[in-house]
Amino acid sequence: AQACQCPVIASAIGGMTEVITHGKNGLLFQPGNTQEMAMLIQTLDKNREMLRHLTNNAVRPKNIHDYTKTLLSSYQATKN
Repeated sequence: AQACQCPVIASAIGGMTEVITHGKNGLLFQPGNTQEMAMLIQTLDKNREMLRHLTNNAVRPKNIHDYTKTLLSSYQATKN
């Protein structure tokens, strides 16, 4: 979704919190809290300014080549 400049609404759990910064490029809700999730969806539906802000701040994921370089670099650092 981020690669397509689409804001993400996700549970504040695991890897999602590493990619999504609440209020900057997406919105996070407490895991299992469906009422909070519904509220965030309604907020974006009603607040087009916030939707534009989140869209403009979408983070483009690394391509596979850059991601591999990062992983290899981290791996090499741990071997030394």
